[in-house]
Amino acid sequence: MGSATQQLAADLWETFAALLTRARQAGAVRADVDAADARAIVPAALTARRRRADTARPGRLAALVFDCLRPHDPAAPPRR
Repeated sequence: MGSATQQLAADLWETFAALLTRARQAGAVRADVDAADARAIVPAALTARRRRADTARPGRLAALVFDCLRPHDPAAPPRR
């Protein structure tokens, strides 16, 4: 990548980290998720989507990823 592209990518991740912090503060995202976690999850989810290619259930993998990022209700029964 050129230096301008690298700077743009860095700016994007910095903005994403700020949004993630606000989402955690609002209780919309698990408190233990940080920007490095999300930076690892995004490409993994994209790769999984390509490999899975589930045309019968579009959006399923994205829903699973989003569900994993949501805070857990301590009163809810454990997921299996």
